[in-house]
Amino acid sequence: MLLRRVIKHVKEQNWTAVGLDFLIVVVGVFIGIQVANWNESRQESATRQLMHERLVKDFERIKQQSDDAVKRIEKILASLITLQRTVRRGRVSADEKAQVVYALEFGFSYPAINQRSDTYVELLSSGRLDLIDNEHLRVALLAYDQRVQQSRFNETQINEYLSDNVSLVAFGRYREFAPPVRNENGEYERGPIRSFDIAGMTKDAEFREQLDRMIENRTWLVSNVYHHRRAVDKVLTVLSGRPIDDEAL
Repeated sequence: MLLRRVIKHVKEQNWTAVGLDFLIVVVGVFIGIQVANWNESRQESATRQLMHERLVKDFERIKQQSDDAVKRIEKILASLITLQRTVRRGRVSADEKAQVVYALEFGFSYPAINQRSDTYVELLSSGRLDLIDNEHLRVALLAYDQRVQQSRFNETQINEYLSDNVSLVAFGRYREFAPPVRNENGEYERGPIRSFDIAGMTKDAEFREQLDRMIENRTWLVSNVYHHRRAVDKVLTVLSGRPIDDEAL
């Protein structure tokens, strides 16, 4: 319609009308481009906000897992130290019994803390890290992701040391479990520790050496989870908009 009108005006040499038609076209194209840019900008802004909200959820969940891991490994280490103290003394007081049982049952366990952020991995793999326009946040996320890799490596080294230097047989020689019990799913599980022999542990030089190595090993693990949690806290600090020193990142 507009093209036919322009052609008609050209044939009639009505240059004023041709100019007006051209101006209408230019203005229309300009407005269309502006509207398209505005829509794209609005969609980009909404996507950035969505990624920010997803990152907050990711790291709130990771923080909870990290806090639980810290509490768990601190409890394990404290119980092993209590066991070491009672073995050196050769007897267990009533208020130490629960910790001794915990050490004998869970001393070898360790909490997993190496979870990556699903949202960050998605942005990284899709090449859309540009959706994170906060430089501090990008640095903190990269530092956390590198910390995850380091934590995994550290866990591997710690567990290899444990396998090479601590014997589960020697460590479990002086504990006796109750008969297996059924869980809520009807499956049999190992029963709780019902007795242990502190006197035997005290006399057993190999056991005491194994216990010392176990405490050393768990101490390394505590340090590992502390460093991991600090990396999580830095990301959450930046996500919250609170100020943070550049050096802290």
